[in-house]
Amino acid sequence: MDLYTLKSVSDLPLPFRSIYSFRYFNSLQSECFPSCFHSDINMVISAPTGSGKTVLFELCILRLLSRFITDEMKFNHAKGTLKTIYIAPSKALVQEKLRDWSRKFGSWGINCLELTGDNDAYKTRNIQEADIILTTPEVTM
Repeated sequence: MDLYTLKSVSDLPLPFRSIYSFRYFNSLQSECFPSCFHSDINMVISAPTGSGKTVLFELCILRLLSRFITDEMKFNHAKGTLKTIYIAPSKALVQEKLRDWSRKFGSWGINCLELTGDNDAYKTRNIQEADIILTTPEVTM
């Protein structure tokens, strides 16, 4: 894929463009962009570490968030109305993504919650109000 076929961050609605520091999605992300951002199809992405799979997940999140953009291009979201679950292989990765997504999405009122097996302080209300739940496969409740 060359520069002329790469999808641009400017292909996203204006409120979402600022979360990325780059101008173009890479070739994997550009190829998957229509499926991630413009459809509700189920996908399995198998690609090497560092190839951009997390950005693809973010595009799916942005697709869900795009339902909350008003005609005036403002973001109007009620806490807990979006439910997205991110399962990572390690708690360290969960914590890294929690920091990153809280920074990226927090100003829009998106609530991220870490739900891992070594934390027993879960409250039903916290889970209900969470928009993005980050967890590992070994959650115990």
